[in-house]
This record gives sequence, C-alpha cells and structure tokens, in this order.
Amino acid sequence: MDGTLNCYEDTGKSQPTTGTGDACSLLNNPNIVYVIEGTKQGLKEICETGKSVNSCGDTNYKLDQELMDVVTTLSSKYKVWLNNFGFKYDRNSCDGGQHPKGKAVDLNGIEKLGGGRAGGSEWGGITYSDPKQVAIINEYASDWLAALDPSHGGVGQKGCSNSFNPSFAGQSNVNGAAFFADSCDHLHIDVRDRGGGGGENRTSL
Repeated sequence: MDGTLNCYEDTGKSQPTTGTGDACSLLNNPNIVYVIEGTKQGLKEICETGKSVNSCGDTNYKLDQELMDVVTTLSSKYKVWLNNFGFKYDRNSCDGGQHPKGKAVDLNGIEKLGGGRAGGSEWGGITYSDPKQVAIINEYASDWLAALDPSHGGVGQKGCSNSFNPSFAGQSNVNGAAFFADSCDHLHIDVRDRGGGGGENRTSL
C-alpha cells in the first residue's frame, strides 16, 4: 500500500523501526506478550497505516511516542504481558478516566529477565498479596517512572499493597506523579502530563 508503513510481518523476526519504539517493533518484540488479540490488531493497524480506532470511535488514534519508547526500553530488562492500549479492540468503554487515551497501558504480567516474576499467562493476573511479586512490580514501576520525562508519569494500584511504593530510581523527587487506586489484578502505567490533573499527586503511596 503506497504511503503506508508496511513493516509488520507475522514471522517473529525483527523488522526495521523508525525510532526507539514504534508499533511495528512492539509487535515483533520477543519480550512483549499480548494478552488478547485485539491489542495486536490495533498495533498492526498503526504499523501499516499510522493510525487505528480507539474505544470512543476516533479513527485517527495514535499512541504517544514516549509510551512506546519506554515500553521498548524496559523490554531489555523485563518480559511483559500487555493489555489495553485503548483500542476499540482491547477496551470496552469510552471513558477516559485514569487511562489517558494513547498514553497508557496495563500490564498483566512482569518477568524480570534473569529471575523473578509477577503474573503472566500461566499464572493469570498480577497479585499484590505475594511479597515476591510485589517486589518485581515495584521495581518495574520505579524503572518506569525513572525513564520518563520529569513532567510525565502515572502509576495505578495505589493501596493494593502496603509495600508497593514506586519511586524515581536514582532521583530525589517524585512530586507530581499520579498515583491512584485501581483493581489489584494488573499494573497500570502511563505517560500523562502531570500538569493535566488526574490521580493523586504525592511523594509516596
């Protein structure tokens, strides 16, 4: 198709990318597993045409570059099970809520390469009642916040565990990061603009 980005092939082989992370490279990343096929469908549309459809019916839906970049960067340290980029194929409601469109994704499993795991396909969803899983979740969330532009960032699951306390690794200031309550079977992460409201701004959970 002329004028489109035809870089997706369902071969499992790496394809050329246009940046640190993009829809095509996310599809072919061996350390990213998609919980439902609908997420892959939305990414494939962006890969091939530059846009998809979101859960509100917007037919010019794109993902934030920073979201794709940081998911890609952290895939060198973790294998993740992803769900809910906000496509019409992987999100049932149109609400924005705490899932800013194009700027958020949910994790249903995290495996630290070299040891440690929370959730994943064989275990079902993440659980915050297991201290070993919480340690992995906390490390990923901390790495997520540390990798973002200092004016961006949100993490869900506030209150799911007393020991879940993500922070900026190697940095002293987490003021403005949005921490908020959410169901305790996954980890929500986002690249929201902290000046845009949403969530509870605080220095710790």
